[in-house]
Order: sequence, then structure tokens, then C-alpha cells
Amino acid sequence: MRQFAVILPTYNEMNTDFIQKSVPLLTSFPHLHVIAVDKGSQDGTLEWLKQFKVQILHSDAQMRAQRLNQGILASTSEWILLHHPRSIIDKNG
Repeated sequence: MRQFAVILPTYNEMNTDFIQKSVPLLTSFPHLHVIAVDKGSQDGTLEWLKQFKVQILHSDAQMRAQRLNQGILASTSEWILLHHPRSIIDKNG
């Protein structure tokens, strides 16, 4: 079990560069378990995520909060960060 998890609710995220900056950084830390809960992206988001060590959950939930809850339930980590994919986490943060 990894001690920390980051939950990303995703949906067609390739039109911004936020996720393209965050996911490579997050997955560079071996102690982080990154979980993306996707509601049916059609823009290449899922294909792009598959190149990283990201657990991908598929969801039909329309509300972001519902997708975050699905990610929480899938995690076995002690600590969980709920992260909006259009935000950047500073590597020193």
C-alpha cells in the first residue's frame, strides 16, 4: 500500500496543458498512487494517461464530487489529495 494517493477527476483534459504538467510530476514520486476517474473523455485524455503509472477508473457520474468519491473508495492509501486536473501543484508545495 502506498501512503499517499492523488485523485484526479478527468473529462476531456487535453485542451489545456495543466494535466500535461501535473501528471508527469505526480507520477515521478514512487510513493504516490495517482488515480484518474474519467467520465468518458473523447479527446485523447485516456490514451495520454496510459503512458504513465496512473490507475484509470471509468465513470458515468456527471458530478465531479461523485467521481472524486469513486476514487476515494478505490484507494487504499492513508492520505488522499483531491486534485482538480486544471490546477498545478508546485513540486516544492
